[in-house]
Amino acid sequence: MYKSSLNVGIHITLTSHKSRYYKTVSKLKNFSSLTNEHGYFYDEGSDFEKNANPDEVRIEVEAQIQSAISFITIAIF
Repeated sequence: MYKSSLNVGIHITLTSHKSRYYKTVSKLKNFSSLTNEHGYFYDEGSDFEKNANPDEVRIEVEAQIQSAISFITIAIF
């Protein structure tokens, strides 16, 4: 049985913040179009817009959603 009062939202991250850096969730390949030379998401939206490959964006977004679903499944069952 699940907890029906659980409110859940998914936040997709494709950029870092200057004080907090994030890496890709997907481990399928090297996402060179989404990350800087240190392997972190760009901290400037303009760098993301200039470099992001749509196929890599799709793969990463799907990986983040699947990761959240896995976490939610563990948390509520």
